[in-house]
Amino acid sequence: MSAAGRSYRIYVLMVYACLVSSPLNATIMIRKNSPFCKLIRIKTSSKFIFDSYMAVFQPELETCPVCGSCGNCHVHAYYDRSVIDFRNGRKVTDSLCVLRLICDSCHHTHALLPDILIPYASYSLMFILRVLGECFLGRSTMEHLCDRFSITPVQLHKWLKFWNKHKQQ
Repeated sequence: MSAAGRSYRIYVLMVYACLVSSPLNATIMIRKNSPFCKLIRIKTSSKFIFDSYMAVFQPELETCPVCGSCGNCHVHAYYDRSVIDFRNGRKVTDSLCVLRLICDSCHHTHALLPDILIPYASYSLMFILRVLGECFLGRSTMEHLCDRFSITPVQLHKWLKFWNKHKQQ
């Protein structure tokens, strides 16, 4: 049995124990990977989240990460960036218009990347978390996940290794 399968069974047993125990007994639940269960139900695309963030962004309120100057950043340029996402049951590639700011104090330029975009990565954070979530739920084999999301086994193992490394920290 896989580690994900054991984790799921532990979770089910703990939930069952909570349901049958009396209110007088204090039962502590162990919830395994519960954020992933909710993540799989999210229907919002990374492009929509990105566009929503950019619609309310005010560059004049930004603080320069290099010199710390507040209120001296303004729009410098834009560039196109592709991001791979999962929408309506399939892998899609969206084009995003990324904003670059320039600080009037130190003249450094900065790309504005919301948290859903990973610097120098093609896949969106939502895509990676969705793949990992389905992997941890243990309902599919690794081969099926790779086919469903059109990724290589090497890429999936890279994300799992990265997840486990940061989980331990």
